[in-house]
Amino acid sequence: MGRKTDILWFRNQFVQLAESRNGFNYCTWSDLCKLESGNLFVSELLFQMRLLWIQWLNEKQRFNDISELVCEEPIDVLPANIKFMMESEFNYHINERGLDRFHRDVLQRLRVKEIGLFWFQEKLTKGWNESTKPLSKKEWDEFLIDDDGQNIKSERLFQLHLFVANLYRKRLKED
Repeated sequence: MGRKTDILWFRNQFVQLAESRNGFNYCTWSDLCKLESGNLFVSELLFQMRLLWIQWLNEKQRFNDISELVCEEPIDVLPANIKFMMESEFNYHINERGLDRFHRDVLQRLRVKEIGLFWFQEKLTKGWNESTKPLSKKEWDEFLIDDDGQNIKSERLFQLHLFVANLYRKRLKED
Protein backbone atom coordinates (compact mmCIF):
# COMPACT_ATOMS: atom_id res chain seq x y z
CA MET A 1 0.00 0.00 0.00
CA GLY A 2 1.24 3.45 -0.86
CA ARG A 3 0.75 6.53 1.30
CA LYS A 4 -2.27 7.75 -0.71
CA THR A 5 -3.86 4.28 -0.66
CA ASP A 6 -3.37 4.08 3.11
CA ILE A 7 -5.09 7.44 3.59
CA LEU A 8 -8.02 6.61 1.31
CA TRP A 9 -8.50 3.18 2.87
CA PHE A 10 -8.28 4.54 6.41
CA ARG A 11 -10.66 7.42 5.68
CA ASN A 12 -13.18 4.96 4.25
CA GLN A 13 -12.95 2.76 7.36
CA PHE A 14 -13.24 5.81 9.61
CA VAL A 15 -16.42 7.03 7.87
CA GLN A 16 -17.98 3.58 8.01
CA LEU A 17 -17.34 3.43 11.74
CA ALA A 18 -18.87 6.92 12.13
CA GLU A 19 -22.17 5.46 10.91
CA SER A 20 -22.42 3.13 13.89
CA ARG A 21 -20.04 4.27 16.61
CA ASN A 22 -19.63 7.44 18.62
CA GLY A 23 -16.41 9.40 18.42
CA PHE A 24 -15.53 9.01 14.76
CA ASN A 25 -15.59 12.68 13.86
CA TYR A 26 -13.16 15.03 12.18
CA CYS A 27 -11.71 16.21 15.48
CA THR A 28 -10.77 12.64 16.40
CA TRP A 29 -9.38 12.09 12.89
CA SER A 30 -7.16 15.15 13.32
CA ASP A 31 -5.99 14.05 16.76
CA LEU A 32 -5.15 10.54 15.53
CA CYS A 33 -3.80 11.23 12.06
CA LYS A 34 -2.36 14.72 11.87
CA LEU A 35 0.81 16.28 13.17
CA GLU A 36 0.69 19.80 14.60
CA SER A 37 1.82 21.05 11.18
CA GLY A 38 -1.37 19.58 9.69
CA ASN A 39 0.52 16.89 7.76
CA LEU A 40 -0.95 13.39 7.84
CA PHE A 41 0.97 10.44 9.26
CA VAL A 42 -1.51 7.69 8.47
CA SER A 43 1.05 5.07 7.37
CA GLU A 44 2.86 5.26 10.70
CA LEU A 45 -0.45 5.24 12.59
CA LEU A 46 -1.60 2.09 10.74
CA PHE A 47 1.73 0.42 11.50
CA GLN A 48 1.39 1.29 15.21
CA MET A 49 -2.22 0.06 15.24
CA ARG A 50 -1.17 -3.26 13.73
CA LEU A 51 1.43 -3.68 16.45
CA LEU A 52 -1.12 -2.84 19.14
CA TRP A 53 -3.70 -5.28 17.72
CA ILE A 54 -1.09 -8.05 17.59
CA GLN A 55 -0.18 -7.32 21.20
CA TRP A 56 -3.85 -7.38 22.23
CA LEU A 57 -4.42 -10.67 20.41
CA ASN A 58 -1.37 -12.24 22.04
CA GLU A 59 -2.45 -11.04 25.45
CA LYS A 60 -6.09 -11.92 24.74
CA GLN A 61 -7.19 -8.35 25.50
CA ARG A 62 -10.32 -6.75 24.14
CA PHE A 63 -10.37 -3.52 22.17
CA ASN A 64 -11.16 -0.50 24.30
CA ASP A 65 -13.95 1.79 23.21
CA ILE A 66 -12.64 4.65 21.08
CA SER A 67 -14.95 7.05 22.89
CA GLU A 68 -12.34 7.12 25.66
CA LEU A 69 -9.82 8.50 23.15
CA VAL A 70 -11.89 11.05 21.26
CA CYS A 71 -12.79 14.68 21.35
CA GLU A 72 -16.35 15.84 20.83
CA GLU A 73 -15.78 18.14 17.85
CA PRO A 74 -14.90 21.36 19.71
CA ILE A 75 -13.44 22.85 16.55
CA ASP A 76 -15.96 23.79 13.88
CA VAL A 77 -14.36 22.48 10.72
CA LEU A 78 -17.53 23.15 8.76
CA PRO A 79 -19.12 26.60 8.76
CA ALA A 80 -22.38 26.82 10.71
CA ASN A 81 -24.48 27.60 7.61
CA ILE A 82 -23.15 24.49 5.82
CA LYS A 83 -23.84 22.29 8.84
CA PHE A 84 -27.34 23.74 9.10
CA MET A 85 -28.06 23.15 5.39
CA MET A 86 -26.74 19.58 5.54
CA GLU A 87 -28.84 18.87 8.64
CA SER A 88 -31.88 20.28 6.83
CA GLU A 89 -31.18 18.11 3.78
CA PHE A 90 -30.68 15.08 6.02
CA ASN A 91 -33.98 15.71 7.85
CA TYR A 92 -35.82 16.28 4.59
CA HIS A 93 -34.47 13.03 3.15
CA ILE A 94 -35.33 11.09 6.32
CA ASN A 95 -38.87 12.51 6.46
CA GLU A 96 -39.52 11.81 2.78
CA ARG A 97 -37.80 8.44 2.34
CA GLY A 98 -36.72 7.11 5.72
CA LEU A 99 -33.44 6.37 7.44
CA ASP A 100 -32.72 3.15 5.54
CA ARG A 101 -33.09 4.96 2.22
CA PHE A 102 -30.69 7.69 3.37
CA HIS A 103 -28.14 5.03 4.19
CA ARG A 104 -28.60 3.37 0.82
CA ASP A 105 -29.06 6.51 -1.31
CA VAL A 106 -26.36 8.65 0.26
CA LEU A 107 -23.95 6.93 2.64
CA GLN A 108 -23.41 3.77 0.64
CA ARG A 109 -23.10 5.72 -2.60
CA LEU A 110 -20.57 8.09 -1.00
CA ARG A 111 -18.61 5.08 0.21
CA VAL A 112 -18.30 3.53 -3.26
CA LYS A 113 -17.73 6.94 -4.90
CA GLU A 114 -20.97 6.92 -6.94
CA ILE A 115 -21.63 10.38 -5.53
CA GLY A 116 -19.15 12.82 -4.08
CA LEU A 117 -18.33 16.48 -3.81
CA PHE A 118 -20.65 17.37 -6.70
CA TRP A 119 -23.60 15.89 -4.78
CA PHE A 120 -22.77 18.10 -1.78
CA GLN A 121 -22.32 21.11 -4.07
CA GLU A 122 -25.79 20.57 -5.53
CA LYS A 123 -27.32 20.36 -2.06
CA LEU A 124 -25.52 23.45 -0.79
CA THR A 125 -25.84 25.77 -3.80
CA LYS A 126 -29.47 25.21 -4.79
CA GLY A 127 -32.38 27.01 -3.14
CA TRP A 128 -34.34 23.94 -2.02
CA ASN A 129 -35.08 25.17 1.49
CA GLU A 130 -36.80 28.49 2.21
CA SER A 131 -35.20 28.80 5.65
CA THR A 132 -31.63 28.79 4.32
CA LYS A 133 -29.84 30.85 1.75
CA PRO A 134 -27.90 28.63 -0.66
CA LEU A 135 -24.20 29.17 -1.14
CA SER A 136 -23.17 31.21 -4.15
CA LYS A 137 -20.70 29.74 -6.64
CA LYS A 138 -18.04 32.03 -5.13
CA GLU A 139 -18.82 30.89 -1.56
CA TRP A 140 -18.66 27.24 -2.65
CA ASP A 141 -15.30 27.79 -4.38
CA GLU A 142 -13.94 29.58 -1.29
CA PHE A 143 -15.12 26.69 0.90
CA LEU A 144 -12.83 24.39 -1.12
CA ILE A 145 -9.69 26.52 -0.56
CA ASP A 146 -7.73 26.76 2.70
CA ASP A 147 -6.22 29.89 4.25
CA ASP A 148 -3.00 29.33 2.29
CA GLY A 149 -4.87 29.18 -1.03
CA GLN A 150 -4.47 25.40 -1.35
CA ASN A 151 -7.15 23.17 -2.82
CA ILE A 152 -8.77 21.09 -0.05
CA LYS A 153 -11.55 19.38 -2.03
CA SER A 154 -10.61 15.92 -0.78
CA GLU A 155 -10.51 17.11 2.84
CA ARG A 156 -13.87 18.89 2.50
CA LEU A 157 -15.48 15.80 0.97
CA PHE A 158 -14.17 13.75 3.90
CA GLN A 159 -15.45 16.32 6.44
CA LEU A 160 -18.90 16.44 4.83
CA HIS A 161 -19.08 12.66 4.58
CA LEU A 162 -18.15 12.30 8.26
CA PHE A 163 -20.71 14.93 9.18
CA VAL A 164 -23.63 13.14 7.48
CA ALA A 165 -22.43 9.74 8.75
CA ASN A 166 -22.56 11.09 12.30
CA LEU A 167 -26.01 12.61 11.70
CA TYR A 168 -27.16 9.18 10.54
CA ARG A 169 -25.69 7.41 13.60
CA LYS A 170 -27.31 9.87 16.01
CA ARG A 171 -30.72 9.50 14.34
CA LEU A 172 -30.37 5.71 14.24
CA LYS A 173 -29.74 5.76 17.99
CA GLU A 174 -32.86 7.89 18.57
CA ASP A 175 -35.19 5.66 16.55
